Amino acid sequence: MPLFDSHVHTELCNHAQGPMACFLARTRGLSGLCFLDHLTLRPEDARLSMSPEEAPLYYAATRRLSRANAGGPEVLVGLEIDYAPDLAAPAKEVAMRFDFDLLAMSVHFVDEINLVSRRATRDLSTPREELAHRYLDLVLSALSDPYFQVLGHMDCAKKFFGPIFAGMEPRFREIFTALADLGIACEINTSGFDHPVSEPYPSPALFTLMKKAGVDITLGSDAHKPCEVGRHFDKTAALLRDAGYKEFVTFSRRKRKRHPLP
Repeated sequence: MPLFDSHVHTELCNHAQGPMACFLARTRGLSGLCFLDHLTLRPEDARLSMSPEEAPLYYAATRRLSRANAGGPEVLVGLEIDYAPDLAAPAKEVAMRFDFDLLAMSVHFVDEINLVSRRATRDLSTPREELAHRYLDLVLSALSDPYFQVLGHMDCAKKFFGPIFAGMEPRFREIFTALADLGIACEINTSGFDHPVSEPYPSPALFTLMKKAGVDITLGSDAHKPCEVGRHFDKTAALLRDAGYKEFVTFSRRKRKRHPLP
């Protein structure tokens, strides 16, 4: 069974390059992909996300591509929702207007600190251990309304801030137990291999904890250009097998499908 890329962006996020059909053309033997564009309601970050008004266009365009590709690699459509406690309700309202295949929740900000931007490291006054704990607090807060199916790029706060989660295994166990109890999968985001951390999100050191907790996994390249679709999947699959994983999941119309990990 080929692997499936459950996290691919489109030009509508305003920081990806290439038409949707070009991303599909680079599936590289994958069984398919799920477009997972950003939904960010923070006014100051609107330029890095489609607007709520563009969501119908995004949904229609991806569904049209799916129909046109019948018989080829599967094309699914979802949203990567940027979690912010004060914007959680309106974000949910936008997400639930459409029959998306997959809704993923990701934490990108701690207060006004953009964790996935290199600029955030320049004038950081918050101690990094405190930043790590506040990030994990937000992840747990997001789980209080589990209408989504996947938690996106867990531990991404390490992208530019380094190994800030050292010694925090008890907190990760708490989160993994909650994910398993809620039936929410954890994304293995392979983009980290191309970032300073040189490893996926979450860290392979956490894979065994996830497996013991009974957390399902999806695979996502977080592709922002066609050549990134399916990146680093082979070596990530090997790391997952070493941790005891034998399958991964995908979501179609928000229903879970299980697949053997090749």
